Amino acid sequence: MISNEIAQMIVDRTMAILSYNINVMDEKGIILGSGDTKRRGTIHEAVKYRKHPEDNLEIHPEEKEKWNGVDQGINLPIYYGNRTIGTVGITGPPGEVRKYGELVKMTAEMIIEQRYLLDQVQYDERIRREFLYQWLEDTYANDREFKRKADMLGIDLKLPRIVICVFPDSEKNSRDHLDQLERKIKTHLKTQELATVLEDRIVIIKTIALSEEYETKLKEWIRFLHLPSSYVGTPASEASEVARSYQRSLMTRKTAAATSMKDDVVFYGQLSLEVLLYDLYQNDGFSVHQSDEPLPEVLIATLKTYVECDGKSAKTADELYIHRNTLQYRFANILNITGRDPRNVRDLFYLYATRVFLHSFKEQEDLIQ
Repeated sequence: MISNEIAQMIVDRTMAILSYNINVMDEKGIILGSGDTKRRGTIHEAVKYRKHPEDNLEIHPEEKEKWNGVDQGINLPIYYGNRTIGTVGITGPPGEVRKYGELVKMTAEMIIEQRYLLDQVQYDERIRREFLYQWLEDTYANDREFKRKADMLGIDLKLPRIVICVFPDSEKNSRDHLDQLERKIKTHLKTQELATVLEDRIVIIKTIALSEEYETKLKEWIRFLHLPSSYVGTPASEASEVARSYQRSLMTRKTAAATSMKDDVVFYGQLSLEVLLYDLYQNDGFSVHQSDEPLPEVLIATLKTYVECDGKSAKTADELYIHRNTLQYRFANILNITGRDPRNVRDLFYLYATRVFLHSFKEQEDLIQ
């Protein structure tokens, strides 16, 4: 129960106040820590052979000859959790050192308790991180150990959740900054919510109420904390969907970079079409036909604005500060170059997929990690 490190910590802290040698022994009387380095690892025979470990033991000058290597002093039991786990001894005339006994004993027990609590917190945190990694990687399936960890951590796997990935700016992406940001986030999480640093990001698994306007509430929460660029996946109504929410939050980030989206909070739903196209581009070689003539920048910008204005010509012309006739002239140019009419829904979708999105992607490709 008492390690050599903790025993020596007790010795060092108490001897910084008292001018007497201190020994800390385990339940078998082995000296784990001492101000006398020669005594470390040796046996304190009087402590080892005392009848009742819970009794105080005083050794007077005339008694020390009974024991090998033992000096006069007092020895008091160390308790943790209502049981004796060791002994702390003060070397010196019992009449002198007796008054310090309870103080040294209390100090030893306090140090041991604090260290145990710290170790427990660190252990719990390690379990929480392992649990979160396993959940995000979708490696648990129906693993009983995963469910046992959830029960141990008090995590209700039936609650709906969503994953948020937070990416600090590159100049603030040091481990120290990420750890500091993680601690800040954790102070604002509910008991059923998790967060951890993972590579260059902080991943948050947050509970949501599917019946409410969760997007508005999440955006308010993220901005209240002044979090950097945050990308939100899709709602997970059950535990098995959390990994998908995580993957979609990452895809949202990459797609936002590809399309030069500057919003500080981006939801998958805002870019679901673009995410699909991005995935096709990366995995299936989706591209513009080799014989297709490239469109001038002004026509690509016109198409992009037309889509953002829901295909409304008047609104598009206003956004571009051009006359409606100029807009129609540009549409005619697009039709002449591509053979596709943006005023036709099917053609507009093709043009957006092959010209607007891929054009943006190729421009920003070097920024995607």
